[in-house]
Amino acid sequence: MTATIYDLSLDLLQASRPFDLVFAGSVTSHLRDPMRGLARLRDVTAEGGTCVVAAPYIGLDEGLAQLAMVAGDPDRRSWWVMNKRCLTDMLLNVGFSSARIVAQFNLALKRKIDGVGTVTHIVAHATA
Repeated sequence: MTATIYDLSLDLLQASRPFDLVFAGSVTSHLRDPMRGLARLRDVTAEGGTCVVAAPYIGLDEGLAQLAMVAGDPDRRSWWVMNKRCLTDMLLNVGFSSARIVAQFNLALKRKIDGVGTVTHIVAHATA
C-alpha cells in the first residue's frame, strides 16, 4: 500500500479501532500542511492514547515556525521547522488534550547542508 499521511485513516489501515500508540518520526517538516497531517494522526489515536511526534527544531523563542527553504534546505525536501511552542500548540489545535516536549536530540545528516552535519529535533508526546 502506498499512501500519504493526508490519507491516513482507520479504514485505510483496516483497523477496527484507534491505536493506543502512534509514532510519527520527523515527518512534519516534509508536509506542506502539517496541521492536516497532525489531524490525521489524531484521527487514528485512541482516547487516552499517545501520539509521539519528532520534528526539526529551530530553537527560537520568537516566532513559531519558518519556511525550511529559507532555513537552508537547497533540495526543497522540507517545508517547515518549528519551535517547541509551535509543535505543542499545533497538536492541541488538532484535538489532542495535552502535548508536551519530552526530549531533544541531534540527527546526523547523510551529507552536510551549509557545513552543518546535524539537525536538532524535538520530541513531543500528545495525549488524545
